[in-house]
Amino acid sequence: MSNLEKIQKGMRVLQILSKMILIFAIVGVALASIGATLVASDVLNMENQFLHFPSVTAEMSKGQME
Repeated sequence: MSNLEKIQKGMRVLQILSKMILIFAIVGVALASIGATLVASDVLNMENQFLHFPSVTAEMSKGQME
């Protein structure tokens, strides 16, 4: 096997590895965006619960005062 063949074989291995890394990166970005969307929707739901809680307690205390 000549030096040129060794270099070509090494380059093929590097190309395969770079394609695998690219696929893992794309999958990672997709999972991260799905996770961020889920966290953002959960945060919005939590904010709605916290905004809803004071109004409920205010109505309860208002009812107790009457």
